[in-house]
Amino acid sequence: MRQHSLRKRLFLIFLAFSLISTIVVSAAVCVVSYHHVMRMAVTTSEQLVDKTANELDNLLANMTAAARTISRDYRVQSVMRTEYSQYKDQFSDRFELDAYLSELNQYNDSLFAMYFFSENGIAAKSKYYSFVSEHMEDSPYFAQARESGEAIWLLSGEGSHFAVTTGEPLITTVTPVKELGSGEYKGAAVVELEVARVRAFLNTRISENGFMCIQDAAGKVVIGPETLSVDELNGRLSRAYNAEERQSLFEDLKIEKQLKTNGWKIVCVTPGRELAQNIISITQVVCCVVLLVAVTALLMAYWCAQTVVRPILMLDRKMQQVERGDLAVRAVPERPDELGALARSFNTMIATVQVSMEHEMESQRKLRLAELKALQAQIKPHFLYNTLDSIIWMIRAGNRDGAIEMVMALTRFLKIGLSRGRETITVREELEHARNYLIIQNIRYKDKFTHEILAEPEIEGCLLPKLVLQPLIENAIYHGMKLKRGACHLSVRARRQGELLEIDVTDNGVGMPEEKVEALRNTLRNGQGPKVDSYGIVNVNERIQIMFGPQYGISVESGWGKGSRFRITLPIRREEANDESTAGR
Repeated sequence: MRQHSLRKRLFLIFLAFSLISTIVVSAAVCVVSYHHVMRMAVTTSEQLVDKTANELDNLLANMTAAARTISRDYRVQSVMRTEYSQYKDQFSDRFELDAYLSELNQYNDSLFAMYFFSENGIAAKSKYYSFVSEHMEDSPYFAQARESGEAIWLLSGEGSHFAVTTGEPLITTVTPVKELGSGEYKGAAVVELEVARVRAFLNTRISENGFMCIQDAAGKVVIGPETLSVDELNGRLSRAYNAEERQSLFEDLKIEKQLKTNGWKIVCVTPGRELAQNIISITQVVCCVVLLVAVTALLMAYWCAQTVVRPILMLDRKMQQVERGDLAVRAVPERPDELGALARSFNTMIATVQVSMEHEMESQRKLRLAELKALQAQIKPHFLYNTLDSIIWMIRAGNRDGAIEMVMALTRFLKIGLSRGRETITVREELEHARNYLIIQNIRYKDKFTHEILAEPEIEGCLLPKLVLQPLIENAIYHGMKLKRGACHLSVRARRQGELLEIDVTDNGVGMPEEKVEALRNTLRNGQGPKVDSYGIVNVNERIQIMFGPQYGISVESGWGKGSRFRITLPIRREEANDESTAGR
């Protein structure tokens, strides 16, 4: 009886919740859909207008750029400075300018034609059209451009204003040209563009009855779609409103954007009835869904009340097992719905945690193994034997000071190498460790090489993995300087580069051939390849990448007979951060 009562209460609660939620959500969907459709319409129109404006600005900017190119050409400047006594004296200059404009027009093949007019009577053209008039002063446009000192824009319905063409509509820019010597306007560059090229962008389909057009600064339509007359365009524009001004769902939407080049603006009009039709369609769908949900909610409520509790309780028991530390537990995704997906997500989460823990343990194991190998590489038996043997012979030879220095260097070398079990040490300690190692080796090799260790003071407190320099120095001594005759020099330099710590170990030894350098680089980069001669270097590179990531490590530059340079790159880590992280652990 209690079970039936609980099921009944769940049934009623779920039914009421389903119906109320459906009605509320449906109303919200209608409102949100309306705003979404309007926002999408505005956004789509704005994106289309922006794209079209950019394309048209590029076309018009190409015209102004061509006019500037003409005005700055040395031939144009020379012609404006020349006074011609007779008309025949202009022939060679006209021919040269015609050729120049023709070549420039071919390079800018999107432009229709180019002209240049000078006060001294010179007139040049890029195409073989006849001039309407070769005298600049005959055209009122030149006076207008000269007075304003800027380019003016014209639109012709049929053919060119300046030449006898085949009657195609053109956009024209007239740019006054200044003679640079006197600073006076003595010429004009004219560039023409076919309206058809502009109209190709305006014909982009917005909607079934939408359109785009171009208005001048006064609001007059200068270019529109061929399918609409000027009167129709003006009528449609007068009935369109911006998104902020629209008060009715059925009013046409208007989006405008001004062109950067000449002050014209692009206008995009989307019919309001097309926008309203989308809203009506969505509302109809929502109403149908509400009726369907009302009918099915009664049937689904009872089934959901019966089945929704059991898998949740089962999953809760699995979670309790995980809380007790059992990561082998898995939920059985019996259902194909959200609860089944939740069970699968639970399984994925536990598997991911298990893999992450195993990966972390493996990384720690690799790091400990790498550190152990580094310590083993540092304290090699033959290195200790040779060092102690050198100390014995120095004592027998009566060189007590040298023996003492070598013993102290060996003591400091081993002390820093142990570093109380720390994984990282400061740059100061690592350089001191390297300095002691070099002291020992320099005594053993009877001053065969000189060395220097330099570091910027600000990075001495930075942290790095311990024992990263000794394998590189050892490699430089045994494979670089030991094989070279004559004096050798080894330098260790540590510096900061932005947020990176860089340490260079450079020697002037025999170096390495290119194929060996490339093989070593592949080994450092991919962890694959020969490691016999570079085991210590590869080990240091692996330790760095385990601790900090694959973007850090060792790079090498070398050439046969030119010496070698090994560079360690690490992130900047301060000693305080290390203390905090250690305390956290």
